[in-house]
Amino acid sequence: LNPNYPFGEIDRSTITTTSVGGSAQLTNNDRLFGFKNHFTFGASFDYGSSNYTATAELGSVMPNYVVVGNGTYLGASGDPTTIGPTNVNAYNRYVGIYALDALDITDKLTLSAGARLNLASISLSDQLGGDVNGNNQYNHLNPMVGLTYKITPDVLVYGSYSMANRAPTPLELGCADPVHPCILASFLVADPPLQQVVSQTVEAGLRGQQLLSNDWGAVGWKAGYFRTFNQNDILNIPSQQTGF
Repeated sequence: LNPNYPFGEIDRSTITTTSVGGSAQLTNNDRLFGFKNHFTFGASFDYGSSNYTATAELGSVMPNYVVVGNGTYLGASGDPTTIGPTNVNAYNRYVGIYALDALDITDKLTLSAGARLNLASISLSDQLGGDVNGNNQYNHLNPMVGLTYKITPDVLVYGSYSMANRAPTPLELGCADPVHPCILASFLVADPPLQQVVSQTVEAGLRGQQLLSNDWGAVGWKAGYFRTFNQNDILNIPSQQTGF
């Protein structure tokens, strides 16, 4: 290192991702027990592979605030041991299967119900022989139910209950060790097990549309209230969100 200038460091990180996916959906409008009915069934699949790399090169801070590297890279060797280069492959596989049915109980009242099954598989593979390895599986069944009632042909009142879940990302899994937090986003450290986050939402309100002239179409509007309860299993701390 040049003794005439402050020590510096050049951090380089690269994320390369390739993803592919597809979905299919079937619908049916046959009557059910004499009532108008709209049934939807579908499935989706997404696959992604990512490569995370990061290095830290020592250098000197020049008067123009540009760091000039000297070819020395930090690594998991020497005394003391430092966070070294990272080269981790991540593989994501997500499968979703869902069904939704809307039944017109009367001309004004519609009952909607359904569910979605989410399956996720996230794998990490350390290409440098480190500790960032793991294979994590997540699944959750998210039900939903709702009612809508037409006050007028253009205004309806609604209420619903639904669940949703989110699996941890590969980057969260790679930086999950509280004893060795990530200094940089891509300097992955370890892969402790993490739990998914599950939310429950209750919503109610009004929505409708106002017809304008033939040249302007219609204006839609919505006024509602929702309350979401999130169970953050990563920190085991529940949280709530309320909004209008």
